Amino acid sequence: MSNDLRDQLLKAGLVTEAQVKKAETPRPPRESAKARQPAPTRARKAKPQQLADGRAKKGRRKPAQGAQTPSPTPHLDKAQREAVRVFLRERRRNVADAPLPYNFLDGSAVKKLWVTAEQHTALGAGTLLIVARNDRHYLIGDEDVQKLLELDPRANIIRAQASASVDEDPAYRDHPIPDDLMW
Repeated sequence: MSNDLRDQLLKAGLVTEAQVKKAETPRPPRESAKARQPAPTRARKAKPQQLADGRAKKGRRKPAQGAQTPSPTPHLDKAQREAVRVFLRERRRNVADAPLPYNFLDGSAVKKLWVTAEQHTALGAGTLLIVARNDRHYLIGDEDVQKLLELDPRANIIRAQASASVDEDPAYRDHPIPDDLMW
C-alpha cells in the first residue's frame, strides 16, 4: 500500500494500524487449480465393470446398448431411407455459394435458403420445389417430385405460395405486388 493512501485511510479512520501492517506483509504465491488437484491414484482408476456396477447401485440409468436417436421418418425402413437420401443427393440442385436468400415457410417457421437468380425465378414459377428432410432443405425439379413421392409418400414438399390475385381490386390493377420482395 502506498504511503499516501495509507496515511489518508488512517486519518479518515477507515483502517487501523493493525490492518495496515497486515496488508503490508507479503503473501505466499497462490497455487494454480492444476497444482491443487491431487494426483490420480490406483484406487481412483476403476475398471469399466466397476463403473457400471457403481452406476447401477446409485440408481442411474445406463444407456441401452445400440440406442440411437429416434428416426424422423419412422414409417420407412432403413433401405427406403437410404434410397430417399441417395435420390435427394443425386437430384438436388442446391448451389453451395448462391448469392440470393430465399425465405419460405416450413410449417410455421420462416426458413432461409440461398439460391441463384435462376433458381429464385424457378421457385416463384413452381418449376423448382423445396424438400425438407432431416433439418436440411433440398431444391429439386417438379419432374422429380413424383419419383420422390413413390419412395416416401410422406415427404415434406414445400411449394412457393402463389401470390394473391390482383384482379380482385381494380384500383391495384396497375400496381402489381411482388410475390417475393428482395431487400
